[in-house]
Parts: sequence; structure tokens; C-alpha cells
Amino acid sequence: MQTPRSPWLDRLFSLANLAVIPGWLLMIGAPRSRWTQRVINDDRFFIGMGGLYAAMLGGALAENDGKGFNFSAMLNPTLDSIGKLFQEGGPKGTFAGWTHYLIFDFFVGRAILRDAQEKNIPHWLIVPALICTLMSGPLGLAYYQVLLRVRGAA
Repeated sequence: MQTPRSPWLDRLFSLANLAVIPGWLLMIGAPRSRWTQRVINDDRFFIGMGGLYAAMLGGALAENDGKGFNFSAMLNPTLDSIGKLFQEGGPKGTFAGWTHYLIFDFFVGRAILRDAQEKNIPHWLIVPALICTLMSGPLGLAYYQVLLRVRGAA
């Protein structure tokens, strides 16, 4: 049985969402600034967010007697088993899942910016990739891969 959700969880969720915004704004609006270079060359953000992810996943497991993470669902996933995994994970399981998206989308955006800068691709061409990655990671990555092929930079 799930325990009632604490208000701190909602505040922490909001903070996790806000934590990625400065980095995205820097990558999109000031790609070569000293601050942006710090963001894209420092892994501390990922370590911190990874710790938050681990805490939420651990909390979901503890509150649901391990039912929030079904290892067999991960080894042999079906749409129903993955849906059940998120449903039984409760708010902390959902938080962990969303943090997973935040971390990986930001990681992909950072990789896109780094790669584009190494290949001297004009920034205005990758802004759509960064925005798409922020909103839907795989779409932004696909856009960037197409851009690389069109430019012969793949």
C-alpha cells in the first residue's frame, strides 16, 4: 500500500524540472559562453541528478515492497508490464521515470552541442535539434543525425 504523498515530493519534483532549464537556455542561447562551456564539460549535474534518480527509485521500491520495479518486466518487456511498472511505482516511481528523461535528454543535448562545436556546424542549424531534444529527446537526436548527413559531417 502506498503512503500518502508528501508536499516535499512535489517541491523536489519542481526543482528537478527547473534544474535543467538554465543549462538548456545556455546551450540554446549562449553556446560558446564560459558558463555554457562549464555546463557541457562538467559531469557533476549528472551525478547529482543520478543520485536523485536513485533516491526516488529506492523510495518507490521501499514504499511498494519491491513491487514498483518488476525485473522480469525489464527482461521481457511488454506494453502492459511496463505500464504496470509505472503504475505500481507510485509518485516516487513516476518521479524516477521523469528524472530519467530529464537526465538523458540533457545528456543528448549536451552531446549534440559538443559535437556540433567540434564540427564547426553553425549554431542556428542545431537550435532546432536542441529544442526538439528538450521536448522529445529522440526527435532532436534524429533531427541532428539527419542534419549531419545532409551536411556530410556524419
